[in-house]
Amino acid sequence: MVALARRHYSGMKSKAKKLGGPSRNLLLRDADAKILFLWSWPLDGIRWDKQNGYNCAMFRNESEHRSSDIILAAEKKVFEKWGPHRCYTYVDPAQIRSSNPGYCFKVIGWQFIKKSKSGKHLLEKTLTMKHSYTSTRDFSCKRRYYHQHIARDVERESTPAMEYGWLVHKGLEQRLAEGEPLPDNLAQFESFAAAIDSARARGLIVDVERRLGMRRNLSACDFHDPGCWWCGVLDVVIRRDSTALLYDWKTGKRREDPAELKIHAALLKAHHPELETIKGRYVWLRDETVGPVYDLSGFAQTRAEMERLDREIAHSLRTEYWPPQQNLLCSWCPCTRTQCEFRP
Repeated sequence: MVALARRHYSGMKSKAKKLGGPSRNLLLRDADAKILFLWSWPLDGIRWDKQNGYNCAMFRNESEHRSSDIILAAEKKVFEKWGPHRCYTYVDPAQIRSSNPGYCFKVIGWQFIKKSKSGKHLLEKTLTMKHSYTSTRDFSCKRRYYHQHIARDVERESTPAMEYGWLVHKGLEQRLAEGEPLPDNLAQFESFAAAIDSARARGLIVDVERRLGMRRNLSACDFHDPGCWWCGVLDVVIRRDSTALLYDWKTGKRREDPAELKIHAALLKAHHPELETIKGRYVWLRDETVGPVYDLSGFAQTRAEMERLDREIAHSLRTEYWPPQQNLLCSWCPCTRTQCEFRP
C-alpha cells in the first residue's frame, strides 16, 4: 500500500514507511491493491488549519471502478466506524488533469468551499445524521446522545418494559396485518384491533407498522435509504382521499405530548402529498384508553422544528461539544461513570 500511496501526488516525495499521522486513521483498500482511501481524524477533533471532521487524506484509484462509487463506499465505512460528521478534503488542481478539480467528489454531493493559500480546493460534505423522534429525545442530554448515537460505545438498553412494548407492538401488527389472533396475554386489546378492522371494512385504507423516511429536501424515501434524514414507524394509519388518522400504541405511563405524532404526520405527508388534514391519537394500552385527537396538519411548523433539531445536533458535531445535563433519569442512563460525571 505504501507503493500505491507514493503514486498519489501528495505522497510522491514522501519517504514515510507507513500511512497516517498521529490521529485516528481508517485505511481502506481492495484485494488487488489498486484502491487506497485514507480517512484521518485528529485525536482532539481539530487540525492545525482549524478544519474539523473526517479528512480524506489520500485517495488513489488505479482500478476500473468509478471513483465516485469508491468514495460513497468509503463514506459508508467511516460512518459505520465513527458515526456521522463533516467530511472534507483538499484537491490540488495543479496536480491533476481534470478541468473540474474534485469532480468525482462533487457528483456525489461534496461542495467546493474555498481555495487555500497554496491554491488547493477545499471540498466538504456532511454525512447526514438519521433522526427519529426517539433519538432526538435523547438529545435533551447531549452527553448521552453522543455516547448512544455518535460514539455508540454504550450497550443498548433492554428492560422488561421495553421488551413488553415490543411484544405488544408485534402482536397487534400480526393481528391487524396478517389476521392472527392476539395471544392470551394480549387478548384485552382485541377491542382496539376490532375498531381498526371496522375502518377497513368501510373501505378505508389501513396501513400497519408502516416504516417511512424523508430526505433533507423533504422528499419521500425508504426507511433504510442511505440519504434518509428523518424516519419513523407509524403503528396504524387510516387514510381516505385527503385525510388521514394516526394511532400510536403506548404501553407505558400516560404522558400526552403530540411531538411524536407531528413528526410522523410530516413523514406521511412526504409520502402522500395529497393529504391535507392529518389527525392523530395515542392509545394508552396500559389504561385501555384513547387520548385526545390532535390536529397534526401544521406541516410547515413541524418541519421547522425538525430542521431546528437537526441544526443543533449538527452544531454539536462540528464543535465536538457534548455537555451532560443532570436530571432525575441519570440513574437509568446507559453511560458509565467514566463517561459522565453525573452517573450515580
